[in-house]
Amino acid sequence: MKTIISKIAFSALLLLLSTGFGFRCNQQTVQSLTPVTLQYWRVFDNEDTMTDIIGKYKTLHPNIDIVYRKFRYDEYEQQLLSAFAEDRAPDIFSIPNSWVARYSRQLMPAPAETVLPVLKTTGTIKKEQVVEYQRTSGFRPRDVQTMFVDTVAGDVILGDKVLALPLALDTMALYYNKSLLAQGGVASPPKTWQEVQDIASKLTKIGDTGAIIQSAIALGGSDNVPRAFDILSVLMMQNGALMAANDGSPLFDKLPPNSQSFVIPGVQALQFYSDFANPTKTTYTWNNNMPNAFELFTQGRLAMMLGYSYTADQLKISAPHIDWDVASLPQVDPNFRVEYANYWVEGVSSKTAHPNEAWGFVQFATNADIVGSYLTATSKPTALRDLAKRANDLAHPLSIFTDAVLTAQTWYHGEDPASAEQAFATLVDAVTTPRDDLDYLKFTKQAAGQISSTLVRQRP
Repeated sequence: MKTIISKIAFSALLLLLSTGFGFRCNQQTVQSLTPVTLQYWRVFDNEDTMTDIIGKYKTLHPNIDIVYRKFRYDEYEQQLLSAFAEDRAPDIFSIPNSWVARYSRQLMPAPAETVLPVLKTTGTIKKEQVVEYQRTSGFRPRDVQTMFVDTVAGDVILGDKVLALPLALDTMALYYNKSLLAQGGVASPPKTWQEVQDIASKLTKIGDTGAIIQSAIALGGSDNVPRAFDILSVLMMQNGALMAANDGSPLFDKLPPNSQSFVIPGVQALQFYSDFANPTKTTYTWNNNMPNAFELFTQGRLAMMLGYSYTADQLKISAPHIDWDVASLPQVDPNFRVEYANYWVEGVSSKTAHPNEAWGFVQFATNADIVGSYLTATSKPTALRDLAKRANDLAHPLSIFTDAVLTAQTWYHGEDPASAEQAFATLVDAVTTPRDDLDYLKFTKQAAGQISSTLVRQRP
């Protein structure tokens, strides 16, 4: 009898494996299995964050070893490209969600099913370990749409193929210096961008020479504002901009379909952002001559900045003397929340000699019953819909971020995301540089044109 196990019932699969139920092709001893070694490349996370998951996978599949290798971010892509060019690519590798289109030819889509040997103990009086082969159905687009929060499907599905899956999903939040807010007479962190505008002057201090001594919030800059691309993107989306068409073509420089306004929301969001770096505005609190926002925050000279969950770990190390806290990302309309997603996904190399074992691990590692040890070890929010709901119900320590994953969005910005980010940086610099020909729409269209030139992949 042939039994196909779905992903949604994966927790049941683990129980079935332990009780010996499944599709039985034949039985072998562990010693008779061909050993398989998978190379697994990742960034940021130490090997111990995956030790539990790798150990559990090997317990089920004793012939499979996984060699984990951690890289620095600044060397990672070059190492990947060299490895693929020289036919020594890893079997499994991790990339940012924005790189999936760029690496679509290096990623092996999820197979229709995997067939893997599973360890089983038989016998009542004399125990014996034997191996049975287990079939598990592969991930399909509708499985991603069902199991993961909404934004994941748009990033990892190409046509009718699933190219990768996430272990976690990060969202943006507001970090604030509690002491500076109190000194400025601000009782609580702002919930809307209107409130941010209202308190900017209260938290900004400008010296006699015109230099900014204390900044209210890191907005309006390009290179000195971490993830300025993400910030401007989410401001545009919150303001009602449609960032891209189904084929990936940029639309943030245009009116959305059926708009009742003559104001382009993407352009309006750009002006809002740049006003914080405009000396003629009451919101003036930033300029491109200032230090990096994170550095300024650790110095106690920045009241608020935007960051991800990993920012908290960085602050614990770099700013133990700062009394800081984190709040939800401010919104244009609190009743229509839009958050921004930034995360990595796990994919299988198109050149792997072991597709069953590699994709079997990716499916195993990202399952709700398994991924918890990784989320705990890294303090990252979940990408799984059910776990996000469960964490919120239990007042999870990461609730600020897990609350946001269900409404988090991102957008396809071409096969060269670095070029798209540079286009936005150039855009910000253009509208924050004093000039007589300040035309927000013209510069926004130039940025859209630059991003259009990187569109290679057709979106599903």
